Amino acid sequence: MGWFLLIMKMIFSFFALIWNGFAKIINGIISLINKNTRKKIDRINRGVIEQKHNSVDELINSGSSINNTLISGGNIRERSQWLSELIIKTHSQGIPTVVIHENNDYLKSTLASKITANSVAFIDTNSPQLEPFLNCSTKEITKLLVETATADYDIKNNARYYIEGMCDYLRVKKLQPTLRMFYKCPHGQLFDFIDDLINNGKITDTQGQAIKSKLMMGQSEQFKVESLISDLYDQAEPLLARNPKLRKNIVKAVNNNKVIVINISSNANALLIGMLLVQVRNELRKGKELALITDNLSCSSTEVLKKCFVEKSTRCKLVASGDDILSSCEGDDKVFSTLVGNSDNIIILSHSSGATSSKWAETIGYYNKEEASTSYSKGSMRHSPFSLFPGKNNTTTTNYNIKREYIVKPEQINRMVNGEVYFYRNADNKLFHTFV
Repeated sequence: MGWFLLIMKMIFSFFALIWNGFAKIINGIISLINKNTRKKIDRINRGVIEQKHNSVDELINSGSSINNTLISGGNIRERSQWLSELIIKTHSQGIPTVVIHENNDYLKSTLASKITANSVAFIDTNSPQLEPFLNCSTKEITKLLVETATADYDIKNNARYYIEGMCDYLRVKKLQPTLRMFYKCPHGQLFDFIDDLINNGKITDTQGQAIKSKLMMGQSEQFKVESLISDLYDQAEPLLARNPKLRKNIVKAVNNNKVIVINISSNANALLIGMLLVQVRNELRKGKELALITDNLSCSSTEVLKKCFVEKSTRCKLVASGDDILSSCEGDDKVFSTLVGNSDNIIILSHSSGATSSKWAETIGYYNKEEASTSYSKGSMRHSPFSLFPGKNNTTTTNYNIKREYIVKPEQINRMVNGEVYFYRNADNKLFHTFV
């Protein structure tokens, strides 16, 4: 009888071991399925579309109209890859395109190989062709200079009369006003020169008196105007056309539906940048449609750039690009947030700044991540009289918690490599992570 009970205990214990092993396998499979399910749910909640490779054209929706676009991070080559595609696209759609950048020579070489020479003008120190006043009326020249002046010059409204008087003097001499002529103007002798024109019968006394009247009304602002023109000339001179036949400017490019690419050399040239942007804004006020594309311009240079960044216009397609857009906005959260909010496409490339990476992570946002925590308890016991060996009493408890997590963590942005990009497309509210 004793041997019989012993054999039965061994048989039952053997089957119990098999059952426990089978149960562990089943529980392991269920656990794995649950884990994979949670990962899938986590990916869905995170909302990032992971793709191995995309072309720039695919991401910006080939064939669709150009929208406001923000490009932040990366090196010149990476940004130029995006910028060149956007510029080619705006040009192909017949939209005049104004590009203002700081020393992005790679962009120039890329565009030169993709756009016909008669459709694009490159203005830089190696190709000086700029004439700000080309195709501008007296009122337009006056408005351009007054609005370009920063608060430091403290230019009053009556300065307009003095500038108009300078323009009128040049025009009666059959000369087209230019920035170089304004710089070389002998202000102290203007009245004498006007009298000479009257005495020599070149103009009537009435014409002469009208010009002198304007100069006198603005005479109190003469020295401020001289200072403004002198400083503006110093910054713009390396870009000014030497040959009158080569003169180009934003007004001419917009009127002829061309692409104009201007290298401002340095953000220190604040008046030059301001003047170019004021001219863009004046064209928009005329009801013209255009694309404004900036690369590595800083709001610290001019308040006009801030206005361009925050004022959304249906007639202006804005592409703001830079190696660190947050820095370009001087860390101004309001300007940065407005620029992001106004952008239909956002391209985030690699960033070395931890602060900027964190800002972009916050801007992209958060999602609810389900996290599992597991606790174990072990014990031993004896089963029924048929048990031969002590059994184990193991208890596993799994708790699930919802945690707010970055959709894209700061360290992920900080560790991005060349060609890696997070691309947000507002049209279908999709965030892609891919390589181009």
